[in-house]
Amino acid sequence: MLSLPTAAQTSSLGHSRNRSTAPRFLALAVAAVLVPTALVVGASPVWATAPTVSSILPTSGPGGGGGTSVTITGADFCPSPTVTIGGTAATSVAFVSASSITAVTPAGTAGARDVVVDCGGAGSGTGTGLFTY
Repeated sequence: MLSLPTAAQTSSLGHSRNRSTAPRFLALAVAAVLVPTALVVGASPVWATAPTVSSILPTSGPGGGGGTSVTITGADFCPSPTVTIGGTAATSVAFVSASSITAVTPAGTAGARDVVVDCGGAGSGTGTGLFTY
């Protein structure tokens, strides 16, 4: 909580015996306001910034049945993303933060595959060839 000086406290600030008027001091409080990247339209938020995908860990897993738990990092992830790896939907997708998502890989065939995080109307971000089956 911000506490400002009382009138009695400020009346003596800057006052000296050689001056007939004392300058008055005003304290201003500045608050930082974080503006989310989601806009509320009706009852549901609409994400305004397309996500970016930087990395995935681990970077590889077995192709046959999928099932590798992965953590995807990047920026501007929305709270309800969809994730695809090699064009197939990942399962158990969980938003951790605006820069982290966890998921379980789908089945896939051998080779490097793109990792895509989709935030609906805000667009999607692609990490090209980030995961290898």
